[in-house]
Formats: sequence, structure tokens, C-alpha cells
Amino acid sequence: MAAAPFSRESVRVPVDERGTRYHGHQLAARAESLSYHLVKRVVIEQQWVDGTSVAQYLEDIRRAVRHPSARLAVYERRGGHLAAIVTPTDLVVFPARRGVKPERQLLVIYSADRGIIVTGYQFSELPETGIPSEARWLK
Repeated sequence: MAAAPFSRESVRVPVDERGTRYHGHQLAARAESLSYHLVKRVVIEQQWVDGTSVAQYLEDIRRAVRHPSARLAVYERRGGHLAAIVTPTDLVVFPARRGVKPERQLLVIYSADRGIIVTGYQFSELPETGIPSEARWLK
């Protein structure tokens, strides 16, 4: 999972997030998934510091997947098989990369069916993530 590519699919951008700018890119009605996630996590949610690059964001979420403290859950959603990796943010995101609103945990969602990472973000409470209660925690 740590070596899996991040989704490059085109995703719908919520109306209230359209027009947001980051590194010369402006969100429109649709955006490449990786670009959208980076803008959302840096500018909108401020989980990562301004100036975080795509490479740094990917490095942090891959570090979360590989970390010995990572917890792993598997579940099914809308007919697809997903893995959720949860790791304490302070163990995988360097202090200099943390934004002004960091959260306690870092979540990475991997689609086993498509072989891609579909999201990576910080959160504080597990119910915020949408991981279903019937998910099976393997670690």
C-alpha cells in the first residue's frame, strides 16, 4: 500500500471550495484528485503547512502506512474493498510540515480493487472518518 499511486481521477469540487488557489493552481468545478486533496489539506483545512508540495504530502501519507504504530482496518463500501490506515500524526508528519490546525491522527484510505490511495487526511475522532463500525481491525 505504501508504494501505491494516489488516485489521479477527476473529482467534483464542492461549490464553496471552488476558486481556492495554491501554488498557481485554482480549483474549478472538477480537479485531479491528488491536486484537490493537497489544496484541501493545506489551504482549506490547514492540516499541512503552506508550501507543502505534492511530493511531501505523499511522503507523509506513505510514512503513515509504513509506520510500526499504524492500525489497519478493512471494510467494504459501495461494493468496493477498502483498507484504512490510522497513525498518530506526530509520529509521521514532521513538526515543520504541520499546519496551524493539525489533528491527532492521520488516515490513509487505500482501494484494494483499484490498487490506489484515494485519500489521506488528519482527524481527531474516529467517527469523523466514516469508517463503518463493522470494519475489521487487523492491527
